[in-house]
Amino acid sequence: MEGQYFQSLSLYIEAKAFFERAVAAYDEDLKDDQSCIKAFNNKANSLQRLADLHKLLSRHEQAKAYYIYSIAVYDVALRISPNYFNAINNRGNSLQRLADLQVLLSEYPQAEESYNKSIVAFEAALHEADDIAAVLNNKGNSLKGLAELQVNLSNTQKAQASYLQSIAAYDAALNESPNLPFALINKGLSLQSLAASEANLSDYQKAKTNYERSISIFDEVLNKIPNSVKAFNNKGNSFQSLAALQALIFLDYPGALASYAESISAFDETLDRASEDIEALRGKGLALRALGTFQIQVSQKLEAMQNLRNARALFIRLLAIAPNNPQIHQLYQQLTQFLDSQDE
Repeated sequence: MEGQYFQSLSLYIEAKAFFERAVAAYDEDLKDDQSCIKAFNNKANSLQRLADLHKLLSRHEQAKAYYIYSIAVYDVALRISPNYFNAINNRGNSLQRLADLQVLLSEYPQAEESYNKSIVAFEAALHEADDIAAVLNNKGNSLKGLAELQVNLSNTQKAQASYLQSIAAYDAALNESPNLPFALINKGLSLQSLAASEANLSDYQKAKTNYERSISIFDEVLNKIPNSVKAFNNKGNSFQSLAALQALIFLDYPGALASYAESISAFDETLDRASEDIEALRGKGLALRALGTFQIQVSQKLEAMQNLRNARALFIRLLAIAPNNPQIHQLYQQLTQFLDSQDE
C-alpha cells in the first residue's frame, strides 16, 4: 500500500494524507452501497493504519480514537456478514494494538479487556480461515501481550500460564506452516519472557533452560533468514540474561564469560548490517556494562575498565541518535560517575 510505503520512508505527513484520502474514498463508495462489506473492511483498515501512524508519532489519544473507530467499522461489516474472515481477523488486530497502547497509557483494566476480546476474535477467525497459521500467530501475540500485562500487574502465575498458551499457539502455527519466520521469532520472544518470569520466581533451572531454548530458536530463524536483525538482537538479549544467571546463581564463571561474549557478538552482527540500530547499540552497551561489572567481581579489573569505557562510548553514540532518551542518559551518567571515581 502506498501509505505504508510513505511511512516506511518516514514520510509521515504524506502517509497521513494518503490514509485520510483512503477513508474519504471508502466513505464515497459507501454512499452508493451501504452494504458493501469490502468497503467497510478497507475503511477500517485505513483507520487502523492512521492509528498506527499516530502511535508511532506518540500522539496516543488520537491513536486510541482511531483504533476504537476502526473496531466500530469492522463491527458494521460483521453485522452485514458475520462470517467475513477479513473483518474478524482485522478486528482482532485492532483490538490487540489498542491493548498495546492502553498498556503504554497505564490503562491496565481496559488493556486486559482488549487483549481478551482480541483473543476471542482470533479464535472466531480460525473457524473461517483458509490458512490458519497467520491467525494462530496473531492469537499468540495477543496472549504474549496479555502475559506481559500480567507481569506488570504482578500476576506472575497467570502470566506464566499466558506465556505457555502463547507458545502453544505459535507451535500450532508452525505445525501448519513450518517455515513461518515471524511465528518462530515470536515463540523465541515468549520463551525469553517466560524465562525472565521464572527467574523472578527463583525457578532458575527452568529459566536457564528457556533462555537456551530461545537462543536455539533465534539460531533457527537465522538459518532461514541470515540477515534478520530482530533475531540477532534477541539472541543477544537472551545470551545476556543467561550470562547473568550463570554468573550470579550458578557461579559458572567461564560459562558467564562465554555467554557475554556471544551476546556482544550477536549485537555486532546487527551493527555490521545497520550501524545505528538503536536496539543493538543499547543491547551491546548493556552487555559490556554487565560484563565489566562481572569482571570486577572476579578480579579482572583491567579488562573490566576497558569494557566499561566501551559501554560508555556506545551510550554516547546512542545519545547522538536519540538525545531525549532518559534511560540512556541515566546509564551514561551512572557509568561516567563510576569511571571517574576509578580514575581519582
